[in-house]
Amino acid sequence: MLAAEGPLPGLRGAQVYHHAYRARLHDALADSFPCLHRYLGDAQFAELACWHAETLPPRVRSLGEYGADLPARLAARYRRHPEVAELAALEWALRRVFDAADVPAWTPADIASEGPEACLAQWPVQHPTLSLLWLHTAAPTLWQALHTLPGGQDDESPTLPALQQPAEPRPVLVWRKGLQPHFMSLVDPAEAAWLALLGEPGQSIARSLVELEARGQAPAQAVFAQWLARCWEQGWLRKDGG
Repeated sequence: MLAAEGPLPGLRGAQVYHHAYRARLHDALADSFPCLHRYLGDAQFAELACWHAETLPPRVRSLGEYGADLPARLAARYRRHPEVAELAALEWALRRVFDAADVPAWTPADIASEGPEACLAQWPVQHPTLSLLWLHTAAPTLWQALHTLPGGQDDESPTLPALQQPAEPRPVLVWRKGLQPHFMSLVDPAEAAWLALLGEPGQSIARSLVELEARGQAPAQAVFAQWLARCWEQGWLRKDGG
C-alpha cells in the first residue's frame, strides 16, 4: 500500500506523477514527430501517444530515443492509411541525422584540388548521416505540405493538397548537410541500390563498382560520373575514412 506521508496523499501523489510522466512521453513524441502530430490532430495524436506508452513503455535512458519503434508500430495500427507510418519514418530519419557522427564530407572543391583517387579507394566512405528509405506513399509530399502549413499544431483539420501515390516504391535519401537535415527522392532505383551497397561493411566506391560489374549491373560511365558528382555535391561521402 502506498504511504500517505509527504505533500500529497500516496495515491494522489502517484496519480500526479503518472499524469506528469505520460505528459512528458507525449511531449517527447510531439517533438520528434511534429508533422505527424499536425496530420492526426491533437486528439488522435494524444490517443496514439497514450497507446504507445501503455503498450510499449520506454526502455531508453534518453527520451530523445523514445519513438524509434513508432513508425513500425504505426504500419500495423494504420494498415488502411500507410502514409501515417511512412510520414513517421521520414520524420524519425530527419530527427536522427542530428545524432550521427559529425565528420567532414568530400566536396567538389576537395576533388578538384586533391583528385578523386583517395575518395574512390576509401573505406568506409558513406557519410554516417546518410540513410535510405523505400517509400510506397506520397509521404515526402505530405511532409512538405505539413511542414509549411500555416497555423499551430492545434489545427484539427489542416487543408492539404491532393496526394497522388507513386505507382512504384521510391527511394528517398535522408542526410545532414552542415547543420541542416535534407531529404531527396531519387529518380533512378539503380543509384539507390548502389548507395545501399556502398553502406555495407568493407565497401569502397572502387570495390562497389567491381561488384556491380560482376553482377552485370554496372552503370554506363557517364551515369556513374553523375552519381559521383551528386555524392560530392550533396555531401554523401565522408572524407576522413575513420
